[in-house]
Amino acid sequence: MKRYLATLLFTGALIACPGDTEAPTAAGGAAGIAGSTSGGEAGAGGSGGAAGRGGGEAGAGGTGAMGGQGGEGGGMLWSCALANYGAMDGCHCGCGIVDPDCADATAASCDVCGLDEYSRFYGSCAEGECPGNVDPTNNAICLPPVCGNDLVDTDEDCDDGNLMPKDGCDPSCHFEPPPPGWDCHDLTWNDAYCWCGCGLVDPGCASPAVTSCTGCQLGCAEGTCSSIEPADNKTCIGCGDGIVDPGEDCDDANDAPGDGCLANCKRSAPYHWTCSPHYYDASDGCDCGCGAIDPDCADATAASCAYCTDAGSCGAGLCPGNIAAADNATCTGCGNGVLDAGEQCDDSNTLPYDGCSPNCFVELYPPPEWSCLPSYYNAADGCDCGCGAVDPDCTDATASSCAFCQVPGSCGTGACPAEIDPVNNALCL
Repeated sequence: MKRYLATLLFTGALIACPGDTEAPTAAGGAAGIAGSTSGGEAGAGGSGGAAGRGGGEAGAGGTGAMGGQGGEGGGMLWSCALANYGAMDGCHCGCGIVDPDCADATAASCDVCGLDEYSRFYGSCAEGECPGNVDPTNNAICLPPVCGNDLVDTDEDCDDGNLMPKDGCDPSCHFEPPPPGWDCHDLTWNDAYCWCGCGLVDPGCASPAVTSCTGCQLGCAEGTCSSIEPADNKTCIGCGDGIVDPGEDCDDANDAPGDGCLANCKRSAPYHWTCSPHYYDASDGCDCGCGAIDPDCADATAASCAYCTDAGSCGAGLCPGNIAAADNATCTGCGNGVLDAGEQCDDSNTLPYDGCSPNCFVELYPPPEWSCLPSYYNAADGCDCGCGAVDPDCTDATASSCAFCQVPGSCGTGACPAEIDPVNNALCL
């Protein structure tokens, strides 16, 4: 109790009651405050004070302010800086008691809320610019946290004013993980900044233009926003011209994700690579049976293989094992239409982007015509429409199956079915 009360004195947070014109002072001294707030046990020393409004009898040597907290109908706590109470310095809100500087008790009177660091530090519950989350009819208190109110409340990572998934901030107001193709640190995706040169346009950017950029230190830009493509801030000038310039790992003359070369000309595993992405082009030996040929391999034959049983590989046993002799991305038997041991599917071919990968694993990556975020494809999270290809999550190809029609990359612009083609939900009318 003593430690708690000493903390109140140190921060200047003292007890006041509705209707007081001044914040109370510690007339009885620290020792007196140590007396029971209900008028029971007395604290040693200090001059006694009258019982506070609504409180019980003050303890001998206790202060009237602390006595006011105890008993029936005890007072409330002013939680902000004492110097701001009734100081004619603006209406401070969310402080436990209505500031006498306020014209009335409504949130419309507020001048200082959570945007003011000084006020917030000293105990205001308010968040954001006034009125923020202040109770509309009682500016001494705040409304409970609500996800979707466009204010980042306690225990929220983000709040974009809606409860829609797949927009960077999930329905519980936590950051959604970055999709494949994001080349910068995971924690920079959809944070408070617009990171550029990262292979995808950051949801934190107001537009895809370089003028939106606030951070260029991580991706292909390597520290300077002057190297970012002016109209396409996910990439750098020169990337996509088919020439591997200084600072580029690759350049395949396109910005399509999932083909082994990211939109910012940094190398990554293609979508149909089913082994760990850390094994792809890692200069650590030729990994086989992984759905795509590892650039570490001297050629595409099984004779080049160094590793044939990686997690995600269709291989079995020591190399070459059952790796296909002329195509070390696949295994013998895959593509014969028979579900052999070690296969998740077999659709009688070894083509990618058809639901069954070249090494007979179920595909979770999208076909090239998919225009929405790759992480939405076949993710068991609802039918995404207007994305250029039919999502396997859809029960059929009609617009009536659609669950999401305006995710990033969709041609849809409203609530489903929006302008989605009634008979082909991959397209819009």
